[in-house]
Amino acid sequence: MKTALLTTFFIAAGTPQAGAATGSLFDRLGIAHPSVPVSVLLAPRISAPQGYTLPGPISAPYPIAASASAGSPASLPKSDDRPGTGAATLFISGKAEAAPVQQAMADTAETNAKKYTPKAGVSDKHMSDDDAQSKIKNDDMSQAPDAPYAKILQTYGTKDGDLNRFDYAGLSKNSGDMKALNGYIKKLAKMTPSAMNRNEALAYWANLYNALTVQVVAQNWPVKSIKEIKSGTFKPGPWGLDLVTVEGKAMTLNNIEHDTMRAKYDEPRIHYMVNCASIGCPNLMLRPWNAETLNADADAAAKAFINSPRGAKVSGGKLTVSSIFKWYKKDFGGNDTGVITHLKQYAQGDLKNALDGVSKISKDQYNWDVNAK
Repeated sequence: MKTALLTTFFIAAGTPQAGAATGSLFDRLGIAHPSVPVSVLLAPRISAPQGYTLPGPISAPYPIAASASAGSPASLPKSDDRPGTGAATLFISGKAEAAPVQQAMADTAETNAKKYTPKAGVSDKHMSDDDAQSKIKNDDMSQAPDAPYAKILQTYGTKDGDLNRFDYAGLSKNSGDMKALNGYIKKLAKMTPSAMNRNEALAYWANLYNALTVQVVAQNWPVKSIKEIKSGTFKPGPWGLDLVTVEGKAMTLNNIEHDTMRAKYDEPRIHYMVNCASIGCPNLMLRPWNAETLNADADAAAKAFINSPRGAKVSGGKLTVSSIFKWYKKDFGGNDTGVITHLKQYAQGDLKNALDGVSKISKDQYNWDVNAK
């Protein structure tokens, strides 16, 4: 089979511009139309379903074919709703005879199927097509949906000693960034956290909780404390408001933190991951939570908070801790001894030495002032 041309480039798939861009492909590249028929394979970039790894870049198992005769533009289907990133790789090759499209599709699917390598401990039972596509979509969306949120955290977040502050006023005045934040939250709401592994789910819920908190404070700015935003007449704080719907369920901030994260995962470090827009709270991390670095980042967050005066301090042999360790004592062992053991795990320097001399908590404190820049 004679090949006249081989070119690879990216084009947005599923958009009205896709066909037009392909139609003027050769003109855009500044090259002559091939003198033989052309076949086009559209391969949406995908990632392996959860529990599987890919050894390297591969074409999608569901190529879409379009063809063009010599001197005429190639056209593509108007849209493609298969799971993907919204980008596609076009493989263009001129052939001396009609392209065996169906055989190419079968060969590609068979080759790619062999390239999926199960991770250790993952069942090799077959998934249904719907399950597989759902997992691919979920995994694919989790690849890089955090860019808008990351930009917002970098733009409006700042360090002030051991406290991270956020410029809610600045964000509230920037309609473009508010729109980007809203779009990020909507994208998260379309995902399926129930299909995620532990670290993926924890990162997902923490990002959703923190993004919603930033959003609700910015929408109600100015406030001196998040408690000024009411969930009801006698309910200070926005924690009881239905703010998002995930997997068909309307959810409040309380639902996310207490009914989902704390209820499902035996993980005290959750308290260092979610931020309630208050000075007394563990810091809002100035980048999104990520499953791959979650453990290291959670340890770093715990260490930063506990070793700040907001977390724990010993004076005159008496231990003062954040009220978080009182409100949620059961998450830290259920008693003073459990809390102190947890503090020792992350304490450093003088605090670590001082904790050796205490056996009970003498006082707790919390500052509800907004952590504004």
